Amino acid sequence: MYLEINAPHIKNNKKFYTDSNGWLVLKRELFKHEDYEAHFSTEGYDDVDGNSYPMTAFVYLEDELTQNKLSVNTDRPQGVIAFKESTIWINYDRLSSDDGKWVYENTFKS
Repeated sequence: MYLEINAPHIKNNKKFYTDSNGWLVLKRELFKHEDYEAHFSTEGYDDVDGNSYPMTAFVYLEDELTQNKLSVNTDRPQGVIAFKESTIWINYDRLSSDDGKWVYENTFKS
């Protein structure tokens, strides 16, 4: 399951930033991976897998012109995806049955 956060006032030019264990800030760019050759299509074939990154403490979008930022902090490691302009998706995993935390509904993995 993903939590989608959209900030239309932030034009991030296909870039976002994640942390490395809460210490280093790493710039991430859409469809750009320096450590391996791209195995996905830039026409939208493999957007999710090709742009998933770890987030251990925070992720943020930044508009370079206005310096506006959208920051999301977390208390546990999550996966994060940002393959659309001004949008980030945070991957969180829920149990497949009611966990007693006021959700009252099951979540199914496909």
